[in-house]
Amino acid sequence: MTGETGLPPDPVDTRSAATLGGPERTSVAIRCVRAVRRAEGSNAPPPTPGGAPRAFLVESHFTNRHRNTVVPNPSPPHQTPMAAIIAESLTRIVRDADRMLAIVDQVSFAVSAGTSFSITGPSGSGKSTLLSLMAGLDAPSSGTIRVLGEDLAALGEEDRTRFRGRHIGFVFQSHQLMLQLTALENVMLPLEIQGKAGARRIASELLGEVGLADRLHHFPTTLSGGEQQRVGLARAYATQPRVLLADEPTGSLDAQTGERITALLFELQRNHGTTLVLVTHDEELAARCEAGIRLHAGKSLPRDPGAGSAQRMR
Repeated sequence: MTGETGLPPDPVDTRSAATLGGPERTSVAIRCVRAVRRAEGSNAPPPTPGGAPRAFLVESHFTNRHRNTVVPNPSPPHQTPMAAIIAESLTRIVRDADRMLAIVDQVSFAVSAGTSFSITGPSGSGKSTLLSLMAGLDAPSSGTIRVLGEDLAALGEEDRTRFRGRHIGFVFQSHQLMLQLTALENVMLPLEIQGKAGARRIASELLGEVGLADRLHHFPTTLSGGEQQRVGLARAYATQPRVLLADEPTGSLDAQTGERITALLFELQRNHGTTLVLVTHDEELAARCEAGIRLHAGKSLPRDPGAGSAQRMR
């Protein structure tokens, strides 16, 4: 017997959030998929890249399009290169009415492994598109983007999905938490989808690391904006990604809360040795990164020569 989403009825729907875990650990992923499909009004399989933003986390960690199937990792891990990300003449062209528009235009840069790198520029300059290219969610029209030595454009869609789930974490401006799941369950979700052992323990430790040890069983609607973003940070680090892509992580927060999240973001980056790519409108925030570029009309420009001073002082 199946429910309205085509999945088996959830055996823990009527239980309290505090009782989840143990033998029912896969229920978190099942409930999440059901919630996404209900919100989208569809019984279709989990969404593919380019779908609704609320489904992005689910898609990013699904190993393929078959429900509840875990696919083995595609290949042994690469040795960490000196440059974690290399873009060479990277270009993304789309049709705009009756003309072709280069959203990203011949952009080249390298991000050293374990460092922080900023991408700044006005709205419409190509920042989010560049981030999507680094995540393998968009394919370049020309040029190459290599992440951890892997040419993303040379991978098929399912291999790119596996690669993201294994190596890349995401932090969003609007948190993108599943409202039907507690803080603990939101952090457990990517671990359970990948079939990782000890999901509850790992999620609890990460929430403690971001200062939310007393909020494990709270739902997102009962958390402040800063607390929700801290859950998002914990979730991003759940699978121990080697690269973290952060899209305006403080954009929806007030100045004081944003500063606390910024300090936590860089602390986690240092503690975990992650390569951090940060997209932001905030030049002061970008200045805390060790390197970066500015985008204007899709083209890359060097950032302010004095931009690294704030990073050296923090």
